[in-house]
Amino acid sequence: MSRYKHFSEEFSAADINETDALPELDVDEPHQLEFKLQLRNYASNAVPLTASYNLNHMKVYFSKRTRLERSLILTNFIVLFVAFCIFLSCFYRHHDKQQPEKLCLTPICIQLSSSIYSGLNQTINPCDDFYEFVCGRWIKTNIIPKGHSGWSTTKELSRKNLIILKGILEQTSIKSSLSAFTAEQEAIKFYQSCMNISEIEQQQVRPLGRFLKENFNLTINDWMNIDRNKTWEGLFVSLLKILSTKYGFSYLLPISIGPDDKNSTWNSSYSQIM
Repeated sequence: MSRYKHFSEEFSAADINETDALPELDVDEPHQLEFKLQLRNYASNAVPLTASYNLNHMKVYFSKRTRLERSLILTNFIVLFVAFCIFLSCFYRHHDKQQPEKLCLTPICIQLSSSIYSGLNQTINPCDDFYEFVCGRWIKTNIIPKGHSGWSTTKELSRKNLIILKGILEQTSIKSSLSAFTAEQEAIKFYQSCMNISEIEQQQVRPLGRFLKENFNLTINDWMNIDRNKTWEGLFVSLLKILSTKYGFSYLLPISIGPDDKNSTWNSSYSQIM
């Protein structure tokens, strides 16, 4: 009842003169009643609409509402917001289904997927032995090549890349112009010098003799007769230093540590013979 009482107080406090709005009528007979339209100007106390006025009006509006009404209004806003979010989610999900991801059907993709599929052992449950499921068939159909202590898919890929690189180096010729000095030309020159078997056989051990003379002041015979118990350790350290600084060899017997292929929770040591 407080809300209706407040409304009646606001209505009684309005600046409207009842005698001006409804003038007294003095008639003897009802049929003598006549109406004359008259327009009058009344003073208006209207407040211009501004942002602050709207905010204050909203505060007053909510302060007049009961706790139940305020709860219902807030609940309606939350329900509308959740419904709008659900609508957006359904819309984008339906939009994504209409545009499926494009599959790669190029010859390279088909060849790669075929090589991966051919290495699977589908007779094994991947939940029981995932390594055997992924690599079981590949291990049975691939042997370790000569000159290698182990073999894997990464080494197989590296070998294929070397074959491709070999074809590129053999098909490309060195330009005669000295101004065309590039890393590619140097690589071709280095490859051709390594493949020149006749020149290598003609040189025999002379390049090794020059190397020992320039770096250790030793001949090949002196190197072969070194006292292994006293002098060899110091010369070996010096040899590693020269090979690493001048020729890019960091060590003669590379040793590395990495995750085990069959059990990734374990680390294994790997060595490679140069």
